[in-house]
Amino acid sequence: MTLVGPGLDDERRNALQAVHFNSAVAPDDIWSPLAHHVPELHGPVAAELARAVASAARKPRSTPIGVVLRGERGVGKTHLLGWLRQEARARGGWFFLLKLLDDRSFWAGAVHGAISGLNREGDQLGAMLDALAKATGHTDESRLRLRGTIPISREYLDELVDRVRELDPQVALECQDTLRALVLYRARGRPSEVGHRFLALEDGGIDEADRAEWGFHLRSRSAQLVLGDLSRIFALTGPVVMAVDQIDSVITQQPGSSGLVDRLADGLMRLREETRRTVLVVACLPRSWELLSEHAVNSAASRFAVLDLRTAMPSAGVAEAIVQRHLGALYAEEGFAPPHPTWPVARAAFGGAEVAHSTPRRLLQRVEEHVRWCLARDVEAELRDFADGPAEVAAPEVDAGGLAELDERFARACEAADVTSPLDPAREDELVPGLLSAALRCYAVEHGGDLVLDQPPGRKPALHARLRLTLDEASEDEVWWSFRAIAHGHSTAVLARLRSACLEAGVFGGTGKRRLVVLRGTPFSGGPQTARAVGELVAAGGEVLPLTPEDLRVFSALRELVGQAPAGLLAWLAARTPASRTPLLRRVLPPVGDAGSQAPQRPSAHDEPVWPEREYEEQACALPAPPPQHAPEPSWPERGWPAAEPSRLAGSLFDPESRWPATPAPVPTPTLIPAPAPTPSLIPASAPAPAPVVAPTSPPSADATITLGADATTARPFTLPLVLLRKHVAVFAGTGSGKTVLLRRLVEEAALHGVSSVLLDTNNDLARLGDAWPSPPEGWAPGDADRARRYLDGTDVVVWTPGRESGRPLVLDPLPDFGAVRGDPDEFRGAVDAAVAGLLPKLALSGRRLVHGRAVLTEALTAFAGRGGRDVADFVAFLHDLPEGASTMRDATRLAPELADGLHAAIITDPLFGGSGHRLDPGELLRPAPGARARVSVISCVGLPTDGQRQAFAHQLQQALFAWVRRNPAGDRPLGGLLVLDEAQTFAPSRGEVVSSASTRLLAAQARKYGLGVVFATQAPKGLHNSVTGNTATQFFGRLNASAQVQTAVELAAARGGRVDDVSRLGAGRFYGATEGTGFTKLRLPMCLSHHPQGALTEGEVLARARA
Repeated sequence: MTLVGPGLDDERRNALQAVHFNSAVAPDDIWSPLAHHVPELHGPVAAELARAVASAARKPRSTPIGVVLRGERGVGKTHLLGWLRQEARARGGWFFLLKLLDDRSFWAGAVHGAISGLNREGDQLGAMLDALAKATGHTDESRLRLRGTIPISREYLDELVDRVRELDPQVALECQDTLRALVLYRARGRPSEVGHRFLALEDGGIDEADRAEWGFHLRSRSAQLVLGDLSRIFALTGPVVMAVDQIDSVITQQPGSSGLVDRLADGLMRLREETRRTVLVVACLPRSWELLSEHAVNSAASRFAVLDLRTAMPSAGVAEAIVQRHLGALYAEEGFAPPHPTWPVARAAFGGAEVAHSTPRRLLQRVEEHVRWCLARDVEAELRDFADGPAEVAAPEVDAGGLAELDERFARACEAADVTSPLDPAREDELVPGLLSAALRCYAVEHGGDLVLDQPPGRKPALHARLRLTLDEASEDEVWWSFRAIAHGHSTAVLARLRSACLEAGVFGGTGKRRLVVLRGTPFSGGPQTARAVGELVAAGGEVLPLTPEDLRVFSALRELVGQAPAGLLAWLAARTPASRTPLLRRVLPPVGDAGSQAPQRPSAHDEPVWPEREYEEQACALPAPPPQHAPEPSWPERGWPAAEPSRLAGSLFDPESRWPATPAPVPTPTLIPAPAPTPSLIPASAPAPAPVVAPTSPPSADATITLGADATTARPFTLPLVLLRKHVAVFAGTGSGKTVLLRRLVEEAALHGVSSVLLDTNNDLARLGDAWPSPPEGWAPGDADRARRYLDGTDVVVWTPGRESGRPLVLDPLPDFGAVRGDPDEFRGAVDAAVAGLLPKLALSGRRLVHGRAVLTEALTAFAGRGGRDVADFVAFLHDLPEGASTMRDATRLAPELADGLHAAIITDPLFGGSGHRLDPGELLRPAPGARARVSVISCVGLPTDGQRQAFAHQLQQALFAWVRRNPAGDRPLGGLLVLDEAQTFAPSRGEVVSSASTRLLAAQARKYGLGVVFATQAPKGLHNSVTGNTATQFFGRLNASAQVQTAVELAAARGGRVDDVSRLGAGRFYGATEGTGFTKLRLPMCLSHHPQGALTEGEVLARARA
């Protein structure tokens, strides 16, 4: 029975909404990390698989016996393959998931599956090439080129083949073309296309010019030989597992076809014979293996060991562990602590008789049914018996106010959607999967049926999304709807993508249960090969359709709502059916309520692809033309500003005032969006309005967070707790990466929470932090217009110009306030050492005099500070007449007056060392003006032209700030302030000591205790001191160019368990980000809130802002 409790609160509702409908594991789920493996479920079988991999690891030239995982649907065959993948990788091996998709392309499908897996699971191809290069003695630079981190050239391919010849002459001789193709496929740009064409296009292969340029012997190679090459090449560096998990669905497509079974059996047996050091694992239903065994030649089937997976649940404890680990992994992602580990399933439910006869899949399906039941009725209820259906409690009426609020949010998100970037060939693999995934997930919710969405694809995917519907669980008969966007203009690249998509979608089975939709906004080229490929696609049940602006707006808005998971989202989707009403899904998928009753409708073999200029020629909103095919990657910003006015959405799908249906029902075709109007400027052309008075704000709460962009694939916001900024931030990124935008946005978001910042501006690109955009920029996220107003209205931006009297000169005391640290012996000694490091460069000491002078200065300053002194002029006088006992050095009385004279001379000659200007209490840098939330102090280096001057000033600044925060700690506030150091390697270099080294390391180690966070930004991670890097809890990696810096970034990320291998290929505004307790996520950052044009300010413009 189900006990119904009170309504769900927001926290528990959000947690249950994270329990997605994924109990039917699809083959691509094999590549996902296993957070819910239960060893006791199939322990003996797992042990046999582990022994097979271990044997292959010990015997490099062996041909291991094959393995068959035989079991009914839902017992965990695919899950066990996912475990096997992790086991193989843990033993230094490799894993391929072969795709046997139809009866006419066994070898092509197998190669396609292998190639698809090269870029999955942490980049197997790059890891293998690196291991092979290391085993054959390549230099660090060669290794970086071979794994695609920096550009490759012919000479490195030739060198690799020569070195592999020393390792295994036969492999080098017979497999060298495939080896060359693998290296090129891992590279960037056109070489990658060449590699892909050789590996994937058996007919035609590569051009003759490419063959000669890259040293191939032949233009193409048969799929059967390519697959054998892959096994032998990867086996040079570890054991290989090749798994097959779709035989049942292939057989089901053509029941009773003995020819099909013969071909599958022959292919599997030959595959096992032609691979090296490779464990072939076939997962299938008992009936499928029986058919294959009957049709295998002679005793070939005996070369496979059959491992049976039992259907019955071993025990109640195993059943409980399965549910607990599945729910626990999802709850952990949401930061939710459930009332007990299996909530909302009572522990008593696992003792029922129904559990003993349930497969893991059925168990999870029942849990998901219960979760959906709770969410639909917004009640908290525990499932107490798996044999019972949900309690019959009428669902509450839909709250009109809640629907209206979500209608408005949806409309705003549609308005702000970017309808151009997803059509860019360079970005379709990044953007389209997330858009389609959100739309199809919402479509599945709107239908309430048993639809399953494949996991998001990896790098260089064959498909961008796939939706599955199970027709018969016993035979694993399924209907597939597959989607692939192809915007590329080069005919050879288009052919390779079409071929891979057709193979992955399985459209050539001839049953009508596999449908592929190719999304393209312009006609294909008129070449004969392309025309033939498109004709075959259409004849096999495929279609070519455009992604209209309306589709893109709705998909983008749904992605945003799914990421935010607001209360009432499921009820809103059921009532409004926004995904089902889009032009694309309305044409391709069954209408609401019919998904389970029909397979995809096959278009006629003579149907023409539908092009936008034909079907949509009457629309006012034309499909944007794709950018030039070989144009350089656009610089930041990239994302478009919303293009439609709210008033122009009237009557369309996005109009919040339109009448939505109260219940799911078919609706008339919505009006498409008219042509976008010019975006109105946020700042009127007339005289500016009086500045508003900003009401005083309370300090940020202890759990306050800031958002810095979103996951580039899922659009989930990347949030940072303010308190984690105490533990410092590192930004590793080069020119053109968007580093300055990231730094500015970080400062702006902190200011919105009332946190002040001090920035050392070395490149004149931060002094505009107080400037408003003249018009809304590209790249702003929804709501950024309002955030920009609040930031500018509530932030006091001051530009300081040390060394420039004509601006706002700034002088800091050369000595810190020792009184703040006098009570802590360790910090007091650290402050003295840092002060001495700042004074020594003024004294021109060397050799023995430097050693003795440092000792005298240290002891004298310790005595001076211990007596309450802090002014440098007083310290000069103290040295001139050094008190007895102030130093234990024998020559102290002789050296001290010389040191005093040197410091006195520095005061006279160096305006920054006790000279003229505003001698500042460092707290003034962080203290906002009356009425402001926060202050942003930008310290320009226009008056500090040399590194030495900048290091000296930074040293004084860091000493002063540390002493000030020591006296004024943040207390219970999450963050007291931020210090931003751009070009941080200048102030704490990895080699040698400069005047600012000690104070920078002191801040990195100690400032967090008092609430001061430091942001260290550099384009040379190799040049930054490792103690600084090691003290940063949050790290961002943007595009880097120099090979040495790229290698350092890869190593730094690996030390945190992450991979940033493509860091040299990231676009502007793309970063990998990670913070305490999270892994690295590829992020897309929004534009900053303050004006950031391309060029830096001139010195005159900086001085003018300083005087303002």
